[in-house]
Amino acid sequence: MELPEPVSFMCPAFHVTQIMSEPSRKLTRHSPFQSWRRNLFIFEERTVTNEAIIANSIALLDNLRQARCKFSGTSIPGASSHGEKHGWRPPPQCWTKLNVDGAFSTFGAISACGGLLRDATGLYIRGFLHRLDDGDALHAELWACLHGLKLAWDGGHRQVILESDSSSVLELISTHPDEHHDDFRLLKEIREMLDRDWEVQLQHVSRMHNRAADFLAKEGLKAISGFHLVVPAPVNLLPILDSDCNNTCNRRGLITDPELIDEIVKDVLVRVNDIYPCESNCLVGIDQHVDRIRSFLEMESKGVQILKIWGMSGIGKTAIARVAFEKFSSRYEGSYLVDNVREESQKHALKSLREKLISELQEEKSTFIHRKLVSRRKVLVVLDDVGAPEQLRHLVTEGFHRGLGSRVIATSQNKRALIAGGVHPNDILEVKKLDFEESLNLFSLNAFNNSHPERGYEELSKQAAAYANGLPLALKVLGLHLCSCDRETWKSTLGKLEMYPHPQIQDVLKMSFEGLDDVERDIFLDITFFCKGEDKDHVKRQLDANNLFATYGIKGLPDKALISISNNNVIKMHDLIQEMGWEIVRQECKDNPRGRSWLNDFEEVGIGALSGEETRCSVLNLFLSNHSFFFYFFR
Repeated sequence: MELPEPVSFMCPAFHVTQIMSEPSRKLTRHSPFQSWRRNLFIFEERTVTNEAIIANSIALLDNLRQARCKFSGTSIPGASSHGEKHGWRPPPQCWTKLNVDGAFSTFGAISACGGLLRDATGLYIRGFLHRLDDGDALHAELWACLHGLKLAWDGGHRQVILESDSSSVLELISTHPDEHHDDFRLLKEIREMLDRDWEVQLQHVSRMHNRAADFLAKEGLKAISGFHLVVPAPVNLLPILDSDCNNTCNRRGLITDPELIDEIVKDVLVRVNDIYPCESNCLVGIDQHVDRIRSFLEMESKGVQILKIWGMSGIGKTAIARVAFEKFSSRYEGSYLVDNVREESQKHALKSLREKLISELQEEKSTFIHRKLVSRRKVLVVLDDVGAPEQLRHLVTEGFHRGLGSRVIATSQNKRALIAGGVHPNDILEVKKLDFEESLNLFSLNAFNNSHPERGYEELSKQAAAYANGLPLALKVLGLHLCSCDRETWKSTLGKLEMYPHPQIQDVLKMSFEGLDDVERDIFLDITFFCKGEDKDHVKRQLDANNLFATYGIKGLPDKALISISNNNVIKMHDLIQEMGWEIVRQECKDNPRGRSWLNDFEEVGIGALSGEETRCSVLNLFLSNHSFFFYFFR
């Protein structure tokens, strides 16, 4: 019976049928179309809100996943299971799959290898077998890789997936060969083939999924010595090829029901995520950053690309990365967000963190970690708060390889760590503070649950927004702290902030200070008390005169987003960062200014702060007629 076309209905923003692309709408003419009929909101002509569409679309996806599991005979994702059973899979369109294997016979101590090429429809292109009169099974497997790669290259195939059931072989050929290895020359030749101008991805499969190559390798044991090209496919190989093909598609190339539902789910998820508003989480000023990330994710590139999000603490790097992850992760075959990389790497070894990451990205979860294998899966990885170069190198650039089109987003307040970890300076997205209108908007969303201040609180809200100086963390903390408070509480709180900073804001900002070494800390505090707004070269001369290694210290502070250098060479510092420095010194001796290393309050000087028996240097900064005078007092 002919199935009817889907009926669209009108809503304020779009037609629901726009959720699906044209190919997906055609797919719904197959049997899974019935699973869509249960969701009547798609087929009834009525008007609904965007929020209702999103909620019902998510419910629809759950139904589709249930149907997929029913069709494929697998358990529901997240339920107790031992993983889905997959047969041989054809490569993507325009790719060629190369399966290779080795065989060894103890009788006569001979070995052989074999392999074959197949296209995206599972069609046999050509194969080979080679009897070797010496060597072991590993030696035969390596010969199979070399012959298969040469066969693919000579046939003009430039996008190849090489599959083997030997993880040891894949590990060997995915790294530079060890000159002391028994098969060094063979490994070197394989490596040279892989380094040619083409795309080759390495994939580990089970022996059951490599039966065709295993058949040819065993046939090689019976053949005469030497290399043999196998065209067309041997008659005895046809049942295996037919079985492999039937595991993924029928003889006419039609997509099976489980794969059909997967395509529909993926298509709907992408389109629902694209319309999901960022403002629902009280986020302001991030659209331009999300668009920049979208462009980065969509750019054409053969290799794995890394984008760095950099800025001072509390500027919104994590929020931007999370929004991008939630919005775009459905476009990838695997995705994972690693929270607090700096903190987690201190609690656990980097090796443990890397293995957890790889395990989460594996298509089939298992206790076996496929280290240094180039999977064909396209994945999205977000590393939040990277604190040191070795963390990025260990988890990304040296950790393991991902498939074509994979992307990595790393956030950090340390620019130097990310560049040293392998990020190109051009791939750095700097997050800057919000302008005043955006600041007032974000503050109001948290203080009043509205995009603008309530009547009677306009001036106080502007005062609070000015205090935060465009820092999203401060705007959110202050807004939530003052929410539902009366005007007198507002005035008292804002007055207190002029003397004592908010501890929750200070704790976050202080993380940058704690990452400095002793020299950088001294220079940072000197700048905090004396040098904000001064010429950088003049400050360097003054600091060098006191043996403080100014060039080293001043170079590191901008990379950690603690200071910035203007176009006219003036040192700039965010007001809350400066307050953080003052508070750090005040905590050295809260009740007695005489015990502090730096002073900047005239009244504290007036109580005789410098008249004691100090044996270390005390520094006083007086601001008179807009000129800074430095007095160094020694015993």
